[in-house]
Amino acid sequence: MLYQRYGDPMQLLQQMFQIGELSRFIDELGQIVWQEKADKQRWEFWLHRVHNIEFNEFVKMCEAQSQEPETADPNKIETIINSSEDILQSLTLRK
Repeated sequence: MLYQRYGDPMQLLQQMFQIGELSRFIDELGQIVWQEKADKQRWEFWLHRVHNIEFNEFVKMCEAQSQEPETADPNKIETIINSSEDILQSLTLRK
């Protein structure tokens, strides 16, 4: 990954280590790479699957959806737990 971005990544890493910024550099590089990968996936998805809105609108919709916290319905959780318990009770062990 570093060799694709920098001419001499070992020298860059050594310099970051010497100034005490290696951890921050790695964190920021990871965030940049993750963002680029997410952007590329969004672009490919939009290109092949979404035909009714502009790409910028699609990105805004994706970001809005990813920022909304998912809340669990207590009734649904209880139903899932009860269903799981029923499944477990119906199992029989074979020797």
